Amino acid sequence: MLTSKEDEETSQKPTHGDVAASKDILSSLMRDIATTNMAFTFDVNGSAHSVALWVHQSVLSHQPYMASLFSKLQDVEGSDDTSVSGVKSTHVSEYSLESYCSLVRFLYTGVIDLEVNLEDFSIGCPPVKPFNASCKKRPVVEGLFSPAVGTSCIKDMSGVKRRTDWRELFQVADCYDVRKLREYCKSKILASITTENALETLFQFAFQYKDMKDVLLQHVAGHMDKMFVEAKGEDPFAGYKDHPERHSLLIQVLQLKFKTMA
Repeated sequence: MLTSKEDEETSQKPTHGDVAASKDILSSLMRDIATTNMAFTFDVNGSAHSVALWVHQSVLSHQPYMASLFSKLQDVEGSDDTSVSGVKSTHVSEYSLESYCSLVRFLYTGVIDLEVNLEDFSIGCPPVKPFNASCKKRPVVEGLFSPAVGTSCIKDMSGVKRRTDWRELFQVADCYDVRKLREYCKSKILASITTENALETLFQFAFQYKDMKDVLLQHVAGHMDKMFVEAKGEDPFAGYKDHPERHSLLIQVLQLKFKTMA
């Protein structure tokens, strides 16, 4: 029986059930700490303790920036100062564990969600020297990290649903050039802009993200009258008097304002 190219393409398209099954498989893989080979490590509550979010390089490497990162990291050291082939680690200090969990879930499953249950991820001990496979064994036991696997007790890391926010998740997605997630977070941030938070958002994002800056400048310029009313005649920019770019942004806002009035 002859089939057309269109018929073949149609038959090859994944069904809804196929997609759901794939997500389930990848979600299970995300929790399979035994097969992971990359650790993002985080300090816990400002203490000397650290925790690791373990992932699979093969899953994350479809993002070019991630692949580049993994290629530059050295393998962690094992016993006798020998390297453990393929096992890598990097420490994160700028962003939260929750935001990285949301990023990882998107890269594994395509699901975008601010709510994070740490039990859905491979949370374990960071690589220590000398490293062996048992070092990363998931140590969550009744909400505590078990000292039996080399980490002091750290409370409240298991069974607790946590949240990140669109602003930080946007920054993490931008950092790793995860464009679809970045754009989705950007749309959520811009949709939440009000006269009350417009300046805060402008000062937070204007200097690093030009695509955000242009939209935010337009919003502030278009709502200056209302912002002054809500500030009861005071300068809405007064709270940013010590910011080095305050004058520059104010000039840009006024230029846009006068342009719309002309």
